[in-house]
Amino acid sequence: MKKLFLAGLLGLTLSSGAIADEYLIEEMESLKSTLDKNDPDRSILSIRLADLYFDVSIQEGENDNLVEYREKALKLYLDVLNGRDGIKKADAKNATLIRYNIARVLGKLSRFDEARNYYLSVFESEHANERLKREAAFSLAEYYEEKVNFNKADQYYLAGIELCNSVESCNYAHYKRA
Repeated sequence: MKKLFLAGLLGLTLSSGAIADEYLIEEMESLKSTLDKNDPDRSILSIRLADLYFDVSIQEGENDNLVEYREKALKLYLDVLNGRDGIKKADAKNATLIRYNIARVLGKLSRFDEARNYYLSVFESEHANERLKREAAFSLAEYYEEKVNFNKADQYYLAGIELCNSVESCNYAHYKRA
């Protein structure tokens, strides 16, 4: 029953912009607060809520809550990753995806050195799929490029290119290497 309710709530975000986003956030926060601390659905709901906060924070248009939403997303991701607030700790496969999302949020919060550590853990993870490893490699390459460490940047661009499915999908990386 709870899962059907959540699916319905998530569907609302597709229908109308900011008002639906705010409504959905309020409803998901309310639902989370009603769940027992030991309810396994708290983990799933926390991840979905973190995703929602982050997605809303990167939408075009005016949003006065960008930093607040990113901070809330970060907290929720960390709660699930570390098993805090009565939430069961994420398994290794889900932890890799959560680390990737944490890195993205940290990047948007301009906490690039912290983001680098999470991208590196995703890139080195045996549980990351090719796409996650590739995106983590490209993010690391951009990080090192910003730090004017072109040898390290090139190393990660090459690693990302090796994970490409087609030449076209990595043309930008080839351009950046040049």
